[in-house]
Amino acid sequence: MHNTIKMNYTIFCEISFLNTFFENRPREGSDSILSDNKATDTWKKYKNMFFSNANLCLNCSFSEFNQQQNPFFDMIKKKKGEGEIKIKFDKFPINFNDINKHAIFFLIDEKQCCRFEEEHGMLFVSNEKLDEKAKFLFSVDRFRKIDTKTDWQTLKDFKHPCNFILLVDKFIFKNIQDTTNNLKSLFDALLPDIIQEKFIIKILTEKPKSNLDKDNHEKNDWLEKSSNELEEAIKKIAKEVRLNIDFNVSIRFIEYSEHDRHIVTNYCWFSCGYGFVLTYNERCKGTDVHIHQITAPNVYERMREIIDKSSI
Repeated sequence: MHNTIKMNYTIFCEISFLNTFFENRPREGSDSILSDNKATDTWKKYKNMFFSNANLCLNCSFSEFNQQQNPFFDMIKKKKGEGEIKIKFDKFPINFNDINKHAIFFLIDEKQCCRFEEEHGMLFVSNEKLDEKAKFLFSVDRFRKIDTKTDWQTLKDFKHPCNFILLVDKFIFKNIQDTTNNLKSLFDALLPDIIQEKFIIKILTEKPKSNLDKDNHEKNDWLEKSSNELEEAIKKIAKEVRLNIDFNVSIRFIEYSEHDRHIVTNYCWFSCGYGFVLTYNERCKGTDVHIHQITAPNVYERMREIIDKSSI
């Protein structure tokens, strides 16, 4: 009986990348830099991505794939035959307009990886940069505390290539100053420095219930703005930290029942109890942010659940 393939993100991979990756596998007693424990662990994590991912897209034909002699290819073929993974062939060149926003790309040419990341805001990994990219993809550092001594800049440790941010928080539009200060810090921490594509910011929130702010009892000026004016205000905040990026901002108002608030990008999910627009009183209490990379178990499914609510 074949196993059921669970929903998972897509990997685009050049056959030459896989050949180099398998040839550089850790060997006991090797003088290679891959022989140390940390590098061995990193190599195995990448191998597990290729062996357990449900959607592997290659740039070769089925015939060329079957001709590969490395024993690791035999293991992939076996998993494909048993229904554990799905492989698609001849999937290059890539049409970036049609692919899943969460796809990860493994290419042989590092210069091409850098160029594509700047163009499309997606994650490209070469054999040369496996260790560097692993620091984000397989990080075990998954917690930050936000209080009066810290701000959202602490999330810079998790900055990564992306081309969209979905912010789900029922209390985005408190008073203008709190919203501006918090979002400016968030955007500065998480937005890429360079991207040629238009960057998408989508906000899922509730309309303010009152024109009095609960903390300082001042008039909430957000209520006087139309939806278009609110979107332009968010775009202006983003432009203050990334002047050279073109933004597409959309806001959707819903009745929101969940307690936790979320940020989802192409490759990461951030969850926070108090939310991402904190007043001074909320900072005094402190709040925790949990960080979940797409490679962690069941994270992609949860990311898709949050995104599907917003129809992004």
